[in-house]
Amino acid sequence: MLDEVQKIPQLFDPLKLVVDRERNKPANERKRFVLTGSSQLLMMKNIRETLAGRVALCQMYPFSLFELTGGGEPPLLSRIWQDQAFSPQDAGRLPLVSPQQLRTLRGVRDEQQRWGGYPPVWQRTGETERLNWLKDYRKTYLERGIADVGQVANIDTFALAQKLLCSRTANLFSISEVSRDLGVAVNTIKRYLELLTMSFQCILLPPA
Repeated sequence: MLDEVQKIPQLFDPLKLVVDRERNKPANERKRFVLTGSSQLLMMKNIRETLAGRVALCQMYPFSLFELTGGGEPPLLSRIWQDQAFSPQDAGRLPLVSPQQLRTLRGVRDEQQRWGGYPPVWQRTGETERLNWLKDYRKTYLERGIADVGQVANIDTFALAQKLLCSRTANLFSISEVSRDLGVAVNTIKRYLELLTMSFQCILLPPA
């Protein structure tokens, strides 16, 4: 297993050769390599060899509400979405949640909405410690991730755009409206959105 591979882009060319050699061996004798990285921006900028056809990609998202509550089987809504059906068994499970469990679930939900799902945040119990970690994360994200790699000329404008976009979460989104409020060109907002999406800071949902 190799971690933070975005910091060693020169690794990928020899790795491609090694993987190709391993593919000539019997399946039960092949070595497998696990590569992890925490910076999508650095990955896109520095690494030219994609290992296309030789890799399986997996994106790791922050903790979901289901994970934070320690649920066993998949959530009801996930099963309905997957099966495209609502079974009698699912209907029978609806009234099984006790008032105490419901209060606990709502409490975890409120905590997740307030703090997000980054594992380091949930490893900290105090409010001050959580807030300090998030401040440090945002500072390094803006100054090292966006300013250095994203090639953003005015980092203060980007930070303000980030706040304006956060205020529009789960609402109809108009790029021209944000452009007008921020006083920058529409193409600039599109560029900001690309960086935010690439770094997993936002997810754009197209209209149905």
